Amino acid sequence: MSRLLVFTVASLPEGDLSPFEVVCSPEDADLGAIDEDIVISGPVTISGTAQRMGGEVLFDLHASATATLLCRRCLEPAVADLDSEFKILYRPATQRRDDEEDTDEIGLAYYDAGIIDVREDVRRYLLLEVPIWLLCDEDCRGLCHHCGANLNVTTCECQAEPDSGDRETDLSRQLARLMG
Repeated sequence: MSRLLVFTVASLPEGDLSPFEVVCSPEDADLGAIDEDIVISGPVTISGTAQRMGGEVLFDLHASATATLLCRRCLEPAVADLDSEFKILYRPATQRRDDEEDTDEIGLAYYDAGIIDVREDVRRYLLLEVPIWLLCDEDCRGLCHHCGANLNVTTCECQAEPDSGDRETDLSRQLARLMG
């Protein structure tokens, strides 16, 4: 486990803003592969300030990274810059009420044993920045709906063929060609 994004509450000065900046690998930030289709492909930068007020610590964070995911038209890798700014107030776990055990409140988190690990919060906020509909290029021509050929790379013969009208058969044919 990387300690780059783990803070000891006692080491933060009372009342003062403590600026920090961490540039690390996606693995050190626990961000390597968010899922099978989204991979953080470059360094992750986390900067901001931490301000301790008694047992509470307010983090004002800025996180940025580069993600590689699939283009929604042609299924080729595409790159997206992720950039998120957020604030989180961390309180000691002893201040959590019993009725809050299974609930998450935006901007509020709890810590145990005087240790705050911001990696999961950075991961969550960067994940919110992943575009839902990413294209490799605005002019991406996508895949042929008959044979599955990448129309950015090649021109297929079936483009001139009239649509058979049987969309299910066309999709089955396309999947069969893509699979093998």
